[in-house]
Amino acid sequence: MENSFFLVSRSDCERGGIYRYRESRDGFLQVSFEPLRGSNWITRSPDGQFLYATYRENDSDQGCAAYRILSDGRLEYLNRMSSRGSSPCHAAVAPNGKYLYCANYSSGSITEFTLSEEGKITGIKNLICHEGSGPRKDRQECAHTHYTGFTPDNRFLAVTDLGTDEINLYPWTSDGLSADQGKSFHVPPGSGPRHLVFSGSGTLAYLVNELGNNIMTLSYDPSGEFEILNTVSTLPEGFCGKTKAAAIRLSPDEKFLYTSNRGHESVVFYRLDPETRFPEYSGFAAAGGIGPRDINYLPGFRKFLAADEFSDVAVIYVVNQEDGSLRQNGEVIRVPAPLAVFW
Repeated sequence: MENSFFLVSRSDCERGGIYRYRESRDGFLQVSFEPLRGSNWITRSPDGQFLYATYRENDSDQGCAAYRILSDGRLEYLNRMSSRGSSPCHAAVAPNGKYLYCANYSSGSITEFTLSEEGKITGIKNLICHEGSGPRKDRQECAHTHYTGFTPDNRFLAVTDLGTDEINLYPWTSDGLSADQGKSFHVPPGSGPRHLVFSGSGTLAYLVNELGNNIMTLSYDPSGEFEILNTVSTLPEGFCGKTKAAAIRLSPDEKFLYTSNRGHESVVFYRLDPETRFPEYSGFAAAGGIGPRDINYLPGFRKFLAADEFSDVAVIYVVNQEDGSLRQNGEVIRVPAPLAVFW
């Protein structure tokens, strides 16, 4: 299944779920489809055998679903389980493949699921509930966990909380989380931290702030400490419309950084300074629709995709390998409420 990727549709209609596409001479062909209402995010087990997806069937049925990835790229449903939280929106599998971590946005909590060797979700070991709020009463009235991912040294589970303006680091071992020994790193009030991506060296991280509409370069120390080194805007100078930053992606060669703006409806790309590794603004590409929720390279790294949630379309770009700029080439994939692209 080379040149294939997953596209997640959050729609509550019968076409909502997990799509898989493959690029061919005739364009992008749908390879498979797995219905799953209200799906936000997918992640894969370290051995590549299993896939886990957040979902929201209704108020009483929301959590994570487990699938086996078959040799032809189709998904075999295994089971699903409530996260005991509200609005599951992000997930990550532990390095040893024994645990699944889910961020529940509306309830501001993290669920630690246990996984079987056969890939099924077998139970809940921990439910960590954040408390607090921020100055933006319209968006930060309470905790809102938005991202879960492991630090490059696998020593901590990092959790961003948009509501409390924090990155929380929970010590992790092969036995799971030490929930009572977590550390908190605070960003400026009202920033609304959303997603985080680490450099290959493991010493730097790039944080996109949804409410602050900026990207922060952070130093990371294995003891579990962050420090803000640099901050750049995701918006052009003088823009004063209503907008919010969304996804962040680092190029494989770590020469370029990308983020998306919902409201400004764009994908902004930066060149990373070879010495400081700070982002330097390079340009914008129109999103080609409304609400670019996620962005990502496609297999082969020649093309790039923006999932425009409120236009029911995923827009394809050609990547300029020299400067990282993006150019629409007329290719689109039509799918209801595309939210995340993953491969």
